[in-house]
This record gives sequence, C-alpha cells and structure tokens, in this order.
Amino acid sequence: MAKLDLITSSTRPASPAAGKAYFETDSNKVIIWDGTAWTELVSDNAPASFSNAYSVDFDGTNDYMLLGDADIFSLGNGSGTDNAFSISAWFNADSIGTFHVSSKDAAGREWAFRTVSSKLHFFAFGTGGGYIGRNYSTALSSGQWYHAVVTYDASKASSGIKLYLNGTRVDDGDYSGGAYTAAENTAAVHRVGAQQTNYSNGKIDEVAIFNTELSASQVTSIYNSGVPSDLTSYSPVGWWRMGDDDSGTGTTITDQGSGSNDGTLVNGPT
Repeated sequence: MAKLDLITSSTRPASPAAGKAYFETDSNKVIIWDGTAWTELVSDNAPASFSNAYSVDFDGTNDYMLLGDADIFSLGNGSGTDNAFSISAWFNADSIGTFHVSSKDAAGREWAFRTVSSKLHFFAFGTGGGYIGRNYSTALSSGQWYHAVVTYDASKASSGIKLYLNGTRVDDGDYSGGAYTAAENTAAVHRVGAQQTNYSNGKIDEVAIFNTELSASQVTSIYNSGVPSDLTSYSPVGWWRMGDDDSGTGTTITDQGSGSNDGTLVNGPT
C-alpha cells in the first residue's frame, strides 16, 4: 500500500496535490484528493462534525443584528424578581475602543455587554434607577479573536456578575452606581453589534444566551481551547451561529436555541 502524506488544514486547499491526504480541522475528517474529486474518510468513533465557517462583519456605521424583545432576553421580570443569566460570544474588533457585543439598551435601558476604552464591561439597569456591573481593567486589542462570557446569579449585586475572557475569569472591578432594586424588563429590543446609536466595527460569532449562570468549568469547555464548539448540551435559550446554519447568505440568522427568535441583519452587515 502506498504511503500518503497527511497534512493538517483548516480549509480544503484550493489547489490540492493529487494523492495527498488532509486532516480537515473544521470537520474532523480525513479527506483525499485523487485529482478529480474529494473522498472523505470518517471512522465510526470519530468526533461529530461541527463546522464554524462564518461570522458576521459589522461596519461600525449602522450595521446590527435585530432580535426583537422577549422575556428570555431580560435579567428579570421587572417586578422585583431577577433571573440567572449568561451570554457567550466570540468577537474580533477592527476598532476595539467601544465595541458592542450585545445589548438590550435602546428606547428602554436594560443591559449592555461591551468594551469601554477597550476594556470589557457588563452592566444592568435596575428598577430603582441605579445599575450594577463588573469590568476588566486590562485593555483588549483589535484584530484578534476573543471569546467573552458574562454570567449573573440573580443576586441583585455587582458581585453576582462574572466576566470571562478566553475561558478565564477576568473581572476585577465593580461598574455600578445608584440604587439597584431589581432588573428592568422593558420593551427595548435585543441587538447584536449595537447599543443605542453606537455600532460595532468588526466581526461577531456564535452568540448565545442562557437562562442559567454558567459555571467556570462550563465556560472553559465552551471556550474549547479557542475553537467554537457545539452548545446544544448547555441548553441555550438563544443561539445565533452567524451564518453557519444559513449557508452564509441572506439577512436571516436562524436561532438554534430553544426560543426560536431568529435574527435579522440590518443595514447590510456581511
């Protein structure tokens, strides 16, 4: 039997060499090019295929993804009860100074997950007029991928909020003010890539919302050493893969979570 050279590749080569075998890291498949067509080899005990080929690129001018208003997007019922809550997302900012990952903060203020002066922040407004939040005091960089997670334990205190970056907890300061009684639940829409009239410049991928407080070990598993992975086992109430379930075309981002809240790309993000 002739020996095949095995080459690792994240994408199928545009000009493959005949007789070469490649391990395709996006699909966990060994693929062989015979000069005419690809042959895929997958063993019975190979990992399940999970492809992450797309993200959405926002222009920083007026692009965003619209998700509408739903109770699952709020930290509480607006009448005194807060809920456990988590958000997970990947982003690569062209301009990191003020980058809006996800927010419910327009025509009614609830919460925002963003950078301020290049530093990761999360805050939530309360019915008492104040807000609670946490921040990370180290500036992030543009032009590189980050995995960011915020979790909330429903304690109605800044100490109940945790920030994680690339699988590690990083929040090192409170970001709060006034009297926070309980989380707001307004008619504000949930948007990705925008907060009020401010818009993100860069790429966002694999956005997910959970009605639980993810544990530190769960966050590390979701980070997966820097490779986006299947979130099904974590039961997200919203999960937008930013093109991977929509063939990378059109203006609809299908919700893979349990909430069935599809996203709409507004003003032409690609």
